[in-house]
Amino acid sequence: MKILLNTLLIAGLLGAASTAMANTVAGHAKWNGNTGNMQDLCKFNGIPTAGVMSFDEATKTWKTTSAAVVILQTRGNNNLKVEPVKFLYQGTTQVTAITVDYKATGATSTVTMPTGAGAVNVNTDTIDASMNNVDGEVTFNIAGTAKHTTDVMLSENEDYHVKHKITCIQ
Repeated sequence: MKILLNTLLIAGLLGAASTAMANTVAGHAKWNGNTGNMQDLCKFNGIPTAGVMSFDEATKTWKTTSAAVVILQTRGNNNLKVEPVKFLYQGTTQVTAITVDYKATGATSTVTMPTGAGAVNVNTDTIDASMNNVDGEVTFNIAGTAKHTTDVMLSENEDYHVKHKITCIQ
């Protein structure tokens, strides 16, 4: 969060007792402030947007057709990490274990970082972003595939989802 300091300009007009002469005095005043030591911050900037995935029954693989989008505001954090909760869910019920690939062909995750931040590594099972002590906004576009590790029959025309955990590390 940036603190904006407003400057208050004051111009004064002083009238002299004499009608023949007027004096003008111009100047300014300002408010100074310091945020002091602030706590580290890692919070969502808005509501995350859910991605969309489609299922290939022959390969037991889900593939994103639209990435999930998560925007974070971060201060004082050196690293951010995205990793899957390694289950397919229907509502709150774990349906089957899955293996996630964030680098899958045609469905690769991306990260947008503030200027001066460090490296981004999109791995098969994690997304790592190094902040290099740079504060700002980070956008994760989380895409990829999720493959069932067990042979489970899914219900027809039912909704399923894959969860991702985001961790801010000092």
